Amino acid sequence: MITGRLRYVEFEFSIGDPELAVELVLAFPQFQEFCRRNRVRMVGAEEAARLDLERMKWRYGSPGLAE
Repeated sequence: MITGRLRYVEFEFSIGDPELAVELVLAFPQFQEFCRRNRVRMVGAEEAARLDLERMKWRYGSPGLAE
């Protein structure tokens, strides 16, 4: 998520397993440098939705909030 006129970027970063991640906040120029240095691969919308569903199953014990 990019917040406030591209000043800061809040994002999750993982190595290897996208289900294990840390949340980070960096100023936009530092985020760009972080991505370059770490050869970051962005997660697409479909993969992000799958990861969110897995987290909900773990957190709530069922595949999604409505079930």
